[in-house]
Amino acid sequence: MGGELSDQEILYSTLGGLQPGGTVFAWIAGLIACEALRLTQRFDGHTSWDKRLFVYFSLLMSITQAGLYAAMLYYYCIESYANYQNLLQITLVVRFHYIFGRIVTCAGYAFYACSVWTSAVGQTRICKVPVVKILTLVLITGLVFLVAFFGIPRAFRTPSFASLADHKTSAPWSLYAQVICGAVLTLLKAYDLARSKATHQILKPEDNWFRQTANTFYSLVQTAVFTTGFDVMSLCLRNAKGAGFSYSIMSLTAQIHLLGPIMAISAQLQEDFMAEQAASACSMAKTECQTAVPPTTRRLTFQTQEKRTMKGY
Repeated sequence: MGGELSDQEILYSTLGGLQPGGTVFAWIAGLIACEALRLTQRFDGHTSWDKRLFVYFSLLMSITQAGLYAAMLYYYCIESYANYQNLLQITLVVRFHYIFGRIVTCAGYAFYACSVWTSAVGQTRICKVPVVKILTLVLITGLVFLVAFFGIPRAFRTPSFASLADHKTSAPWSLYAQVICGAVLTLLKAYDLARSKATHQILKPEDNWFRQTANTFYSLVQTAVFTTGFDVMSLCLRNAKGAGFSYSIMSLTAQIHLLGPIMAISAQLQEDFMAEQAASACSMAKTECQTAVPPTTRRLTFQTQEKRTMKGY
């Protein structure tokens, strides 16, 4: 595409992707907010601080990003109506929305890195060196460095949507780093789950296909497979159909980095709740048994009955 963009090309390049992407974005953000609010009602004294922090962070970021995306659509669709050149401008709202998206991406991978860090695989040592912990720390540190020094400054260096629409963006090193980080974390967590007896117990074949599917899904969300998959899709579809489509895919990928860990936390809290219910049921059954037969009650055993019968002769 050479020279200046025509009005039709500008309209298709920008709004052609932003409008449908905004509908999906709002739906995912609403799902994250509802699930985060539901999880806050299930916190108890045993819920770890990292789960609490990420749930509140997800609630705040989903609402903030949805509001910024709505403001961006208002500017491009209403304020810039019939002024096609304004569709090529990047406003301050777009810049902050982009920055929050990069922060959310780092937070999502940090959650999975923390999950690997505290798992059984995270305790692996070679020559007394915690290689897995060092590896996850290097991955997250490198990703944060690239996002902080290359990804976020890009929001202020890009003057307009024109470069994106003309497919002239430079190599997205932060996207490559995200894919590498996600792939390594996925493999490490998958290996940890494969070694777990609880996972084999959960994934054992059942007649109820719905429960089997749900158990498989909850096991997959414990890894970063979904977030990594969307990062790969975002990398492959970068600028495939214009700036608006590219930005929508990138924004949706950032939301998946919140949705994946939220679903993982939901599955973990559900598992803890079921374990507590089972322990409570066993405790109640034991209490009822003791109530029905008090400890002071003399119990008549078969051996005692036999002795009494022999004494009668």
